[in-house]
Amino acid sequence: MGRVARDGFFAGTLTLGLLLVGCSDRADKHHSHSLAFQASEPVEPLPGDAWVSLLNVRDLSGWEHLGGGKVEVRDGLIDLENDGSHRPGYLATKGRFRDFQARFRCKVIEGDSGLFFRARRDPNHPEGLIGPQVQLHPLPDRGLGGLFETQGRGWLLKPSAEVASQVLSRADWLDGELTVRGSTVRVVLNGVVTAEWNDEHGLPECGCLAIQMHGAGCHLLWASLRVRGLP
Repeated sequence: MGRVARDGFFAGTLTLGLLLVGCSDRADKHHSHSLAFQASEPVEPLPGDAWVSLLNVRDLSGWEHLGGGKVEVRDGLIDLENDGSHRPGYLATKGRFRDFQARFRCKVIEGDSGLFFRARRDPNHPEGLIGPQVQLHPLPDRGLGGLFETQGRGWLLKPSAEVASQVLSRADWLDGELTVRGSTVRVVLNGVVTAEWNDEHGLPECGCLAIQMHGAGCHLLWASLRVRGLP
């Protein structure tokens, strides 16, 4: 296994563009709309005993910007804004992930956003993504911390406004933890469990992580995103 550099990034032979072992298309057979994965070359998995930083707040290495909006590195933060475009925008990892735990810190200033996981390209819109996401809309009645499947089943789990209010009452920044293992997903925001979901037949087997800028006027800041592998 490659060693972990002091700044949190992989060193040695492992590159961010090839973070996870190859994915099959077994999970996609459950949905006719899904985009089948092409198997990638076997690579080293994420370490389970160390956190890997995906946002280095210096540049966007290892990421690609899809769709609308703009993304800038500013004052030690990733600043994402959909500046009037009606096309959703995404900042997506080039690597694919299978089972992992992620910890992140972000602030949604305005508009609808989300953190996609096990996502893949939309075959009908090459600059778009489909798949599940953690909802990060800053209003209590919009399902903050819930699970929504874009171009699929819609809401998988939508927390109540009371749960979202608990999250927002603790801080205007969101300190989150996302755990994805097999068919199970767990989301914690600001110490509040907002989603626990077991989906044996619906979740893709693996895919990218992506920060969403959905609709004109969306503006958000990301300070960190770290991941580690799960056995």
